[in-house]
Amino acid sequence: MKFFKPGKLIAFALAAILSTASATLTAPLSAATYRDVPATHWGYNAINRVTDLGFMSGDLSGNFNPNGYIDKFETTKILAGMAGYKYTGATATEQAYYNSCYNKHIGFINLYVRRFSLWNSTVNKEIAFLLEKGILTNDDLNQFVVIVNDRESLRALSREEVSVFFVRLMGRTSQVTNASSNLFKDDASIATAYKPYVYYLRSIGVVSGDANNNFSPKGAVVKAAMASMVNTVWNIMNPSTAPAPTTPPVTTPSPNPSPTAPTANYTTVSGKIGKLYLDFRAVQISSSDANNNKIFPTTAAVSITIDGAAKALADLREGMSFTGVTLNGELISIAATSTQTPAPTAAPAPTSAPGSTTGTSVLEGTVTVAQTKSVSIEIRMLNNRGEVYTEIRTLAIPDNCVITRGGKTTIPLAITKGDIAKATLVNGVLQKLELQEKDRWFSGELISKRENTTMTGTLAILTIKDSTGTLNELVVTTSSSLRRGSNASTWQNLRIGDTVDVTAEYDKLLTLAATGKASTLDGFVREIRITAAGCELTIEDMNKKTAVYPVLTGLINPYDFRVGAKLRLQLDSKEISGFSILQDADTLGYTGTITRLNATLIEIRDASTGAKREFTINSQTVVREASTNKIINLNRLDLNMSVSISADPATSTQARTITVLAY
Repeated sequence: MKFFKPGKLIAFALAAILSTASATLTAPLSAATYRDVPATHWGYNAINRVTDLGFMSGDLSGNFNPNGYIDKFETTKILAGMAGYKYTGATATEQAYYNSCYNKHIGFINLYVRRFSLWNSTVNKEIAFLLEKGILTNDDLNQFVVIVNDRESLRALSREEVSVFFVRLMGRTSQVTNASSNLFKDDASIATAYKPYVYYLRSIGVVSGDANNNFSPKGAVVKAAMASMVNTVWNIMNPSTAPAPTTPPVTTPSPNPSPTAPTANYTTVSGKIGKLYLDFRAVQISSSDANNNKIFPTTAAVSITIDGAAKALADLREGMSFTGVTLNGELISIAATSTQTPAPTAAPAPTSAPGSTTGTSVLEGTVTVAQTKSVSIEIRMLNNRGEVYTEIRTLAIPDNCVITRGGKTTIPLAITKGDIAKATLVNGVLQKLELQEKDRWFSGELISKRENTTMTGTLAILTIKDSTGTLNELVVTTSSSLRRGSNASTWQNLRIGDTVDVTAEYDKLLTLAATGKASTLDGFVREIRITAAGCELTIEDMNKKTAVYPVLTGLINPYDFRVGAKLRLQLDSKEISGFSILQDADTLGYTGTITRLNATLIEIRDASTGAKREFTINSQTVVREASTNKIINLNRLDLNMSVSISADPATSTQARTITVLAY
């Protein structure tokens, strides 16, 4: 759909009249300008072009408002248009696709519609369209409307956020690791998750710094800047329609590289880990040589050791010293040390003789592909949020590799898909492959539970970490027997963190006996994450340790939580089954025992300092029980009760909430 500003509408109509009057008129009319965008404006050409393309528009008075901010709903319309969403002229097939996207995602979108009065439901179809295409994610919707001082506000688009959207729109998330870092003066202000996107867009000429080379990542995007970026991105996506450049065009990687096999180019890099980009399986290296601050992607089969022990990418930490080997620019092996010692000097890749134990690593997982000369193993690991992710490593089987099943020697042809395998590698070369028997029993902890939809139906999958630290994904079938405690259970009623005893046939769950544990935890809410799968809280406990806890679906409204609030959580294993507020997010909190009390005043002995503190009480003071989170009458309070008091930060002496911890 094209949005014509009034001046352009007149010019468009005039062009139509003249074209019918004279068939020889071929020169285009000069573009009409917005009232507030003179020809001398730096964004004049881009603003007019994106208007002609129908991606952006002005108001009815003929103004573009070039310095106005873009909110997320306006951004959605722009991105949808660039991604092919048609407002007019859509075919029946296209309309059916838009409707299928809407029906698939509207249930999740409605969570926000019901919560926010400022939610712009007129663009729900475009949001669903972008969610389906992966240009928006469920997490992105959390930032469309925000609450500031108990009031809703539309969230302006930031410069680092728009970088992510444009990279996804172009379908180039796999290329973001190719850019270097520390090119802007305010590099430290760019969030780690956004940095690869920002630097990739800089490398292809979409974004740049200001006169002082600052990117201002948190700064709001104004309409003129958005028009410039939209124009540039559109030209990159559609080079045949781009205006003739006045400067050499930006060179972008070819989407279809030559099938000619590249020359193998091995190099050794060393230094310290500057940044980790787990979502992109990449590592930024800081060193004093030419590799300084360069970002290296890793191969799917990268071999990683820390202090000589086999580890996953998520086990690496910023600041670790390491030596790595790259093949054509991608890391194929990483040997890191957890101690902060100087990085070893660069050395050629080790070439130990067969049988040597130097650089030994062990991988455990499930066989996905078995051939006479190679085997692919799916390995399951936890990322830094405690979420399970998988990667498949394909290993060549050398002639001297020892293969056993149940402790007995076998041959490569005996390896089958679904086998549970333990692979021992020396310097990245497979030396021993141990296959487990078909039936197995083990104990462990339930890490995750989910449904997985396939062509043949929907499967329930449980991930269990056994005593060796290996993650096992098991499929729940109609014949699986599940118990929790002394009662029969369904997989939905199991709890994350349950201790389980399992019998399995390859990846099919036969029996599971789960044991749960009820407990309480006091801590501060540091992050709230709401997705289509549910809600989880990042909690910092009283020992300053941080962990992620899922919220039991259906029992608690996730929008009752506030970042910064101090809560007492009721846990069923590791899932939150209830909570009480010990301290509101925007108040001061004190805990102690009541030493004096009347209708207008409460005095406590502070449990931390031993000092006495007085607080005033009025009709706005709320009294509740920690155990039930129910509001109770003020006259239920008494001397020597243990309470937590949330005070108004403006006065520090006015009690907002009094929570009874113990009678």
